[in-house]
Amino acid sequence: MKTNDLESQKTAVNMARFLATLSQATGNDLAPFPEGHEVYKMVHAIADKAGLTPVPDVVADFLANPRNAMSTVNADKSKAGIFVNPYWSYIVPKEWQMGVLAHEMGHAALKHPAAKAEFLKDYPDKDLSGNNFTSMEEVADAISPEKRKALQKFLQRQELAADAWATQQGYGDSLALSLGHDLPEELGLGRIFTEASLTHPSIKSRVRRIRKLMKAMEVPQEVAA
Repeated sequence: MKTNDLESQKTAVNMARFLATLSQATGNDLAPFPEGHEVYKMVHAIADKAGLTPVPDVVADFLANPRNAMSTVNADKSKAGIFVNPYWSYIVPKEWQMGVLAHEMGHAALKHPAAKAEFLKDYPDKDLSGNNFTSMEEVADAISPEKRKALQKFLQRQELAADAWATQQGYGDSLALSLGHDLPEELGLGRIFTEASLTHPSIKSRVRRIRKLMKAMEVPQEVAA
């Protein structure tokens, strides 16, 4: 299947939606990526270049939004995993993919999922296991303004640190491309949220920081896998 072609992207989105429906019906929503899959190979290429061990698990998440990737940690916090919809690599432009995955691997390398779980353990009466925007907003609504501000600062610092890690490995240009552009509206996957939120700094500030770090480091940047 081709990438960067709108009709092929639409086909991949439809397949992702069908797979999500099927996985919900069967209760099987996660599976390891096969070693020959492009996402598996990209994650291992980034890990090899960075000298990252152990390599995060590469997990196909059939219910994940196919525009995103996510980093999380297993129950005992011993190993991180990169969770991606299996059709992600057919929908997201090739030039963005290494940057997006490197950012998520930055979270893993810097042990962010475990640190976030530790930071949130004393917050009241909420399921804090999820990494999605809605669950964090629900947590924020249940706490004091002072704690909300501390939570926002903590989460945004993690995003900036993951951006910096990806840039230091040579994927800043690819990451900046993924942040600075959006997928076609015709795909029906929603629009990128450009303003600062509870969990993320604004897109403009992130791209500016990435470009500044790239200039300071003069590290050769990779775009396509």
